Amino acid sequence: MSEEKTTPENWEKGLEIFNVPTLIFDKNNIEIKGIVEFPKTTLESDVEKILKDLSLQPLIFIK
Repeated sequence: MSEEKTTPENWEKGLEIFNVPTLIFDKNNIEIKGIVEFPKTTLESDVEKILKDLSLQPLIFIK
């Protein structure tokens, strides 16, 4: 999904999407990784892999 909340397949049509779930991982106040809209495998395994690989702490931003 793009920043304009659209997809090439128009899946969003008629859904009135305003926000997309996003997890941002940072280190020393620099964004390193993120999970936008949905994880690649599962949320738990993706977060675990990011934290193990990069020794990061998750920050969750809600607009």
